[in-house]
Amino acid sequence: MARRKRRPPMSEETRGERIKRYRLAIPLSQPELAARLSVSLATVSRWETANRMPQRVHRIPLAEALGTTWAVLAHGAEGVDQGVGLRPGVERRTARLASLRRAVARAQAGGNEILDELIRAAVDVVERHRLM
Repeated sequence: MARRKRRPPMSEETRGERIKRYRLAIPLSQPELAARLSVSLATVSRWETANRMPQRVHRIPLAEALGTTWAVLAHGAEGVDQGVGLRPGVERRTARLASLRRAVARAQAGGNEILDELIRAAVDVVERHRLM
């Protein structure tokens, strides 16, 4: 039996739409993005129309070229904050990252610069591990 593609609800943005939105925000044209990633123009076009998902070797470079993480491109910022669709280990790191972000906000509100610096360093570490 053929597998059906899961369609998001009408209000939910697709992965391809997120890739396009981030590309246009920089702004980069499709040919420029293709050249940066050493892929064809047709490949970038397929990613944006959701006809193809980027291969694993292209996911992190694509996210870096667009100034975000692969998790955000794949699941959207709201999905990442909630750990939607992620592996169990990634879900734990995502929950920890959300907790660290709340701690940063509390530290900034209290004016504690040293605590703020330490928490930001921890957030950076969690972000790097999320990309692996």
